[in-house]
Amino acid sequence: MSDIKIVNVPLSELVDIIKNVVGDEFQKTSKTEDRTDPYTKDEICKLFNITMPTVDGWSRSGELKRMKIKGRVYFLAKDVHELLNSKK
Repeated sequence: MSDIKIVNVPLSELVDIIKNVVGDEFQKTSKTEDRTDPYTKDEICKLFNITMPTVDGWSRSGELKRMKIKGRVYFLAKDVHELLNSKK
C-alpha cells in the first residue's frame, strides 16, 4: 500500500478512499477463507507478509501444522485460516 498524505481532502473523497481500501482487504480475506486446497510455504509467506524462517518457526512451535507430500511441505487450509484469524 502506498503512503497517503491527507491535505485539504474533502470528506466525501476521504470516505471513498477508505471504502476502497477496506473493500479490497475484505475481498482478499474472503477469497482466502473459501480456499480448501493446501498452502505452500511460499503462499504462506505472501499471505502473512513474512519470511520463510518465520514459517519454519511457526511450524516448529506448533503454531502452524505442516504436512509432507512427496517431500514437499504443505499446510492445511483450515489451519491457515485459523492462524490468519488469530493474527488479525
